[in-house]
Order: sequence, then structure tokens, then C-alpha cells
Amino acid sequence: MLDVIAIAVLGGIASALLSGAGKALEELVPTTTTVAPPPLDGPTIEVPSPAIGIGSVCMRTGAGWQVGLQWPRQVDPAFAPVAYEVTSWTEGITVDPALWVDRANLPEPITGIAPNTPLNFVVQGILADGTRLALTPVSRTTPDRPC
Repeated sequence: MLDVIAIAVLGGIASALLSGAGKALEELVPTTTTVAPPPLDGPTIEVPSPAIGIGSVCMRTGAGWQVGLQWPRQVDPAFAPVAYEVTSWTEGITVDPALWVDRANLPEPITGIAPNTPLNFVVQGILADGTRLALTPVSRTTPDRPC
């Protein structure tokens, strides 16, 4: 009987020590924060979604234009999206991921785009409570010179 009690006490002490060591380790190791998406089934209101940025750069001559999509910088605080759904209306160009959550998962740049290519996207901002802003088209054309 004493053996059972001793094992239980030692098990409790070991558990406490491991728990304390785990907490100390958590303090030393940085953690990454995952932002959960807002509810995606909210109502749509007739407020335009803030337009995303579309930038094009020539990273390497002969490789075509590289197009990057950017989270909007200036938005009305009352209608500041915490997420965006972005759809490409340009044939052959997709946006992946289509759902952006709090700037955390912007899509990789789209590469190999020809000069003078019209790029057309539709964005829909989603507020923290799941309310969706109106669909808003955003367009840009790559520069007319080759990259």
C-alpha cells in the first residue's frame, strides 16, 4: 500500500516539474499566432469594399511581369475588413489563397505576366462580425513594355 502511495506522490511531483519546465520553455520559444477567419456567412451591406493594391515589378528580364496583391492601407475604421475574399476575372490567373485573413496569408505573387495584360479582380471585405461589404472590382494593366 505504501508503494502505491509513494508512486502516486512521485508521479505528482514529476508531473508538476514537467508542467513547470513546459511553461518555462513556452516563455523562451516564440509562438506564432494564427488568426481565425471571421464568420463567413454574414449579411452583405451596400458599402464598397476597400480596394486592394495591385503592384507589378520586373524581377528578372525576360521572365515576364510579377504581380503582387496588397492589403489596403487606408480604410474607414467603421468598415475595416479583417478578411478579404479575392477572385480573379482574368483568364488564366488565379488568386490562391482566395481568402485573406488579417494580412496573414496574402497570395504569392503571380509571375510571368505579359506586357499590357489587363488584370481584373473582384474583392469583398469581411468585417469581424461576418458582415460582408459590397463586391468591388479592382483593375490594373501591366506596363506596356516587356520585362
